[in-house]
Amino acid sequence: ELLDDLRTEISQLESGMRGKVEGELRSQLEVELRQGIEAELEPRLGVAKESGMQLAQEKLHTKMEILNNALREISLNNSQVEILTSYLDKASLFASRVALFVMKSGNLLGWQARGFEGEFNNASIKSVIFLPEHDNALRRAAESREPFDGMTAGNRDMLDLVSRFGPVAPEVACAIPLVVRDKAVAVLYADSGMGTTHHVDEHALKIVTT
Repeated sequence: ELLDDLRTEISQLESGMRGKVEGELRSQLEVELRQGIEAELEPRLGVAKESGMQLAQEKLHTKMEILNNALREISLNNSQVEILTSYLDKASLFASRVALFVMKSGNLLGWQARGFEGEFNNASIKSVIFLPEHDNALRRAAESREPFDGMTAGNRDMLDLVSRFGPVAPEVACAIPLVVRDKAVAVLYADSGMGTTHHVDEHALKIVTT
């Protein structure tokens, strides 16, 4: 009986000691592991951060070069048609789909487009006409002479506009007025297209338009 009692007591002591030692070892191991991981990752994170900053600078430099070349090429044209054609070509570098609507007798008439495919293509833009009483994002941009942009989801003005280009609405769209002598003579429409990786660079589009 004494031996049994002794075994029981020793077993309880072992369990208590094991729990205590395991807890202390676990805490110590966690600290050591964390320090080891930090020591291993810190230089890698530094390199990654530096590489990311360098990549961002390279992308910005490339974008500025494209923008600068676009502005220079537009300025080399002389006639109105040549200027607007070049302008629309360069605008298409900064958005998946672009279209130019000219103002005539209060109407917004589709002139030319780039990037539209399928049932509604680039040539289809000439069939799109918005009368003076038709209120949408293009009309708002023309009347206010201020860009109109944003997500299409839940935006009535944008949805009314993009519905003319097909049954599926792009994620992002914008309307930028082309102002000459304080008067909006045309409006550039641009959107992100149908894909998830497509884009609209509104800042670059505003600069090209100006």
